[in-house]
Amino acid sequence: MVKLITTLNINERGFHMEEILYCLYYNLKHPLINDITIIFDIKNIPEKYEYKLLQSSCEIADEFKVKFHPSFLSLLDNNNNIFFMITKSRPTYKYIFDYTNKIKDIWILCNVDIYYPHENKSYLEQALSTNYDNTMICLTRYDKIIYKRGHYTHFHDGYTLTYKNNTYKTQRVNGCSIDTWIYKSPIKDMDCNYNIELGRIGCDGMMNYQLSKNYNVINPCFDVISIHNHKQHKIYNTINQFVSYYNVIYKYSDFIKMMQQKGFLLKNIGFSCIDKSNVVKNVNNRKIDHKKKVHKQKKMVHFLLK
Repeated sequence: MVKLITTLNINERGFHMEEILYCLYYNLKHPLINDITIIFDIKNIPEKYEYKLLQSSCEIADEFKVKFHPSFLSLLDNNNNIFFMITKSRPTYKYIFDYTNKIKDIWILCNVDIYYPHENKSYLEQALSTNYDNTMICLTRYDKIIYKRGHYTHFHDGYTLTYKNNTYKTQRVNGCSIDTWIYKSPIKDMDCNYNIELGRIGCDGMMNYQLSKNYNVINPCFDVISIHNHKQHKIYNTINQFVSYYNVIYKYSDFIKMMQQKGFLLKNIGFSCIDKSNVVKNVNNRKIDHKKKVHKQKKMVHFLLK
């Protein structure tokens, strides 16, 4: 069994909120996930809420309870294995590691709109039995291909798989777009700076660079499947993209340079598989066609999700 921790913007509403709720309820039913902790960021909260684990909406003062959508309060009150935490600002990886370090266990840290197909249980189970003393697992996500003009999955290459009569694809093939980390607490932090906010553009590459200082970081996404449930997700054009960071607007390239000057370099983690002995080995002979248009792309079909 594994403990899952994730983060959620308190202002999430609309169609994507329904996608998020689907992921949370689905992961709650996963036979390998013991419980889920959700970190909400709410400004101007009292100190008493920091790192406090909430098991019921009755523990939330009314002045803050009204900030939650009723669906999330219902999720908390009707499930014994859901916990809330509240923080004053967007949480960093350090904030999360400081919390999980208090509970020695295997953890999944993921974006809130990620779910893990139950049919892929055996591979996730192998991943969870990895020796994590010197190893960290990260996973590139899969997105459902929508056969609609202009959908974002048509504008990048990626490996594909079939699941329940749908086709899913990784975002590119270079080991980026990572939304999951699996690790054993306490986390190593020698010469590392984990003060990277989750959800910032490039945060996954910055995080993997820091983790690689103390761990062999692997990405067995050919076997362990994570699905991104966000139909209207946008892929940013990094050439013309602007980034808001602490009330300052940067061009994407300037933002990356600024973060690199602070020591936050980027690192992609190449795709790999898990072998029968739970030792992850790199796979370099996977075939892929790099055509951007889906109907011309040669599909690599997995049979892991029957």
